[in-house]
Amino acid sequence: MAIRANLSVALREIDRDPRGQCLATTEGNVNGLPFDVTVTEYEMHFAFADRAGPSFSVSLNDLARQATTAIELLITGKRPML
Repeated sequence: MAIRANLSVALREIDRDPRGQCLATTEGNVNGLPFDVTVTEYEMHFAFADRAGPSFSVSLNDLARQATTAIELLITGKRPML
């Protein structure tokens, strides 16, 4: 599989639980700090399990928009008109 484009989406710092119905969960680890990833119909939500502080989220709508723009550019050679 070849990488055809890199997407750039905002990583937001948030102070709340995941928004929306939980579709999937997984656990991760960053430098020994465990965190949980929850995917809802709206976002990917990253929360550190054993540390006080903010959580982070990536909007799935923003991700889909960036992917659609990248695909259109690959297919047509032109950026979509906004």
